[in-house]
Amino acid sequence: MDILKSVVVWLVGITIIVILFPATLLVWLLALPFDRKRKATHAMLILHGIVLAYAVPIWKINIDGRKKAVKGTTYVIICNHQSILDILLVNCLRYRFKWISKIENTKVCS
Repeated sequence: MDILKSVVVWLVGITIIVILFPATLLVWLLALPFDRKRKATHAMLILHGIVLAYAVPIWKINIDGRKKAVKGTTYVIICNHQSILDILLVNCLRYRFKWISKIENTKVCS
């Protein structure tokens, strides 16, 4: 059963990415000269996350507390990375965010 669930997740995910990526690329190209902060592209990538998260029939997602955030206030959201879905689900918050990482993550081990 776990293999079947995994196949469903991968098929839905790949299908949505194949459909939405060209649209996101087009938005990026059209907005490139005018959108220095890449807000349009960021909005499209958030849409990717939301569509992916809610399109997989196996997942049940419930987001609580999103409305408590005050607009214009800076927040630090920390993921515990218990799964690869952390990144996808952060997009479901619909916040304008930037990723940060430790410098060690950029180094390639030989």
